[in-house]
Amino acid sequence: MTLNMEGPSLHLGDNSISQQETVKDLGILFDNSLNFSSHISQTVAKAHARASLIHKCFLSKDQSTLVNAYTTYVRPLLEYGVRVVTLPA
Repeated sequence: MTLNMEGPSLHLGDNSISQQETVKDLGILFDNSLNFSSHISQTVAKAHARASLIHKCFLSKDQSTLVNAYTTYVRPLLEYGVRVVTLPA
């Protein structure tokens, strides 16, 4: 399903509203074909960056400390909006 982006021009008062290929709403990145691949790629990159920082910055390599840091700082990134992104086919 693809949304028709070639519609009439939109105006709010005297200001013209430009059409965008992607829009972020409530932290979820939507594109005009409702494909979430760019959102997923961006989310995975953020989660990987945070996990790498945890690995580099924590002096302790205690497993329970690292798991607590992961569940606090990385997992919420991966879990937010997962019900929207994984719509049934």
